[in-house]
Amino acid sequence: RSLVGSEMCIETAFDVNPTSLDHIVISPKTSEITAGESQSYTVEAFDTYDNSISDVTTSASFATTSEAKGSWEANTYTSEKAGSWIVTATYLEKTDTSTLNVNPTELDHIVISPDTSTLNAGESISYSVEAFDTFNNSISDVTTSASFTTTSEAGGSWEANTYTSEKAGSWTVTATYLEKTDTATLNVNPAELDHIVISPKEAIIGMGDSEVYT
Repeated sequence: RSLVGSEMCIETAFDVNPTSLDHIVISPKTSEITAGESQSYTVEAFDTYDNSISDVTTSASFATTSEAKGSWEANTYTSEKAGSWIVTATYLEKTDTSTLNVNPTELDHIVISPDTSTLNAGESISYSVEAFDTFNNSISDVTTSASFTTTSEAGGSWEANTYTSEKAGSWTVTATYLEKTDTATLNVNPAELDHIVISPKEAIIGMGDSEVYT
């Protein structure tokens, strides 16, 4: 009790309890990890006045965008595919979402494109090379940093990532980037008719004998 002026005031303490469940909140709302790493989430329940009811993490269910793959163990997600994914928490039909950004891991392998191609002698073909991590996430296009070779018997010439063919045959094209390699098959057909060759070029036969030419 206290006196204010000539009036007496009475102060009384009382508790205000939350009302019924209105919404839930997942935490963290945004996070960033590397493919293969894990992220744990919590879920809190609130009433219509945004009063906290309780932590409901252990009773909530969790899901990610299907393309993200990866796996869940309770409230902990282990990532796989790189990208920006939606994480959804659900509790008593109430849902909330979070954004998870997954980055690729370190270089694991490269892929040359096209994998198989066919052209005529004298024609050119350009190749591209993409770097991937162990989860097959694309890291970047590394074409301009890669080196290229063909089977030595194929002849022809390279200008950056473009090969101009010469000898007909089935040849192997090899791309190399930071000691990682990948191969493609290049089938080279003969070009249009340019000249003919008769065989044998010289022959000596006796009178009455025959000689066959191709």
